[in-house]
Amino acid sequence: MSGGLVRREIAAPLTPEQRRQKQVEQDKLRADAIGRGRAAPQDRILLSRYQSDLDIEAARKRALQPVQDLIAGAKSGIADAEKQQAAVKGRQRVLQEQALALQPAPQAGRQQCTRSRTKHRNIRIRVATIDDINAKYRCALEKAFIRELRRAAMRRSRP
Repeated sequence: MSGGLVRREIAAPLTPEQRRQKQVEQDKLRADAIGRGRAAPQDRILLSRYQSDLDIEAARKRALQPVQDLIAGAKSGIADAEKQQAAVKGRQRVLQEQALALQPAPQAGRQQCTRSRTKHRNIRIRVATIDDINAKYRCALEKAFIRELRRAAMRRSRP
């Protein structure tokens, strides 16, 4: 002090804990700045890809179509396999009725049964894939994020 006036105030030195905390805060600020720099191109891509919620829904439907086609094909394959199994069982019944002998199921029938089980498993996997696709495109957070990006872009474009 000089004549009752405060010329400057000298802060007390930082404790080791305060220095660590300050370093953590600075690192966080740097990481956020770097993240924003990396996120900007991704944000522009999202904005160019999805102009509205209808675009998001259209993209979801496009992503679902191949999976739904695979499921439909697997279901028709299962139906064919079930028809063939019914035919094999009918032949076995005829053989038993004729008292020729109990013969094991023909190899083709066993293979069809195995293929049918595999197709059922594949359908379950693809249904899970459909759930994942729906979750990706219906995610409220993602839609809200895209809406916020659009608003921010509109604000920047206004004079």
